[in-house]
Amino acid sequence: DRVFSFFVNNILSGIKTLFYNDVSTGLNAVARPIARMTGGAVTLNSKQFKKGVYQLLGLGKTLAEAEVAAKRSFKENIELLEGATKLEQGSEQLPSFRIGALFDTADERHVATRFIETMGGVLELPGRVLKYRDEAWKQHSFRAYMYADMMMKNGDKGEAWVRKNIREAAEDPLGWIQRMSDSGELDLDDAIEMVEEAIGEARKATFTEAPTGVAGDAFEGIRMLRRIPGVRYVIPFVRTPINIFTQAIRQTPAGVGPLMVTGWKKLRGLPYDRMTDDEITQRVGGIVIGTTFMATAYGMWEMGLITGAAPNNPNERKAWYTAGNVPYAIKVGDTWIQYGRLEPFATIIGMTVDGITIANDPNTEGSEAGRIMSGIAHAVTEATQEKTFLQCLSQALQAIQNPSNFQRLAGNITEGFIPFSSFLRQTTQTLTGSMVYSDGPVLDRISKF
Repeated sequence: DRVFSFFVNNILSGIKTLFYNDVSTGLNAVARPIARMTGGAVTLNSKQFKKGVYQLLGLGKTLAEAEVAAKRSFKENIELLEGATKLEQGSEQLPSFRIGALFDTADERHVATRFIETMGGVLELPGRVLKYRDEAWKQHSFRAYMYADMMMKNGDKGEAWVRKNIREAAEDPLGWIQRMSDSGELDLDDAIEMVEEAIGEARKATFTEAPTGVAGDAFEGIRMLRRIPGVRYVIPFVRTPINIFTQAIRQTPAGVGPLMVTGWKKLRGLPYDRMTDDEITQRVGGIVIGTTFMATAYGMWEMGLITGAAPNNPNERKAWYTAGNVPYAIKVGDTWIQYGRLEPFATIIGMTVDGITIANDPNTEGSEAGRIMSGIAHAVTEATQEKTFLQCLSQALQAIQNPSNFQRLAGNITEGFIPFSSFLRQTTQTLTGSMVYSDGPVLDRISKF
């Protein structure tokens, strides 16, 4: 477990990696109340629209307190809000990589022990930074949702009362529930429901909720697969990519399907998965926003202002890059700016552009409908394979089909055992404008560091 922790911290050490994680999570946290407002407006549900407004206001009103709480979690290396993190082995969190803990010594002041502990703290820093920023956005989303819920149900008690109770609930959820019940200020069931829904919102905003349905089955299947020795180095992350992809699909027109099935079953008197007003409104708003992104991406594609994946054909791929194109990027002036890690919207936009590209490619065989279906299938494939957190899995599948691709996979995994390898690679690329490594032999790639 400590070796795997070392590996994960190295591949997360890049400044860009940590930056995009923070920005993506922040965008999702802000987008969710906007989706609630949009869904409330579309479904004519004024209550949900108002709740979305309060939730958005809550993000601003509780900003400073949430950041203070997140800094405390970083300093003490703890989770203040219960829930999973993006650093998982299965259902468990990664162990600390304090390698000094491996040695049993009575003299805690021994120079060697202190040095080893210090080095362990440095090596686990990337993971701690990621958890710190995730904790920050969990705090933001939890407090914003609590603010909206309390203002809707207990706004007559004044904002000062609401803000005070949000602080207490965020610092000690179980203790706050008990105090509310004992004092009679809130019914026990209402207090529990408030906290559970707020924690659920915090998990969804940070892509750390427990996958359900088909996604849940896939999650459990991959977790079982990761028990095979060595497989977790090929699939280091499970929960986050599944949740990103699930949230992205739900925010496209495909997300209408589950809502229609639920409605049909309800009308027919058949058993169905019940959805709360909150969930229905959130999904409807997400579909509207996601479809708007798709339509915008189509317009930009027609103007040549957006790209998807690079061509698979080696010759076409070389010519494409030579022409100055950049994968998954938007053209602003003469500069290509990549959007590929700004989830979940990057997946929505990327699938749209990839699908349109294939459907309009003269080399794609079949009728117009067939080309569209080919485009959709290709888009989903690219959306899953091109993501950073699934590239090793994609390369493993390619290596099975063609053993000559194995050295690329071996090189990427081997780099994960070089301290701060992602940081070194990304920094050098930024400073020199060139790639640090090639797809050549593993030893040649390692020597680059």
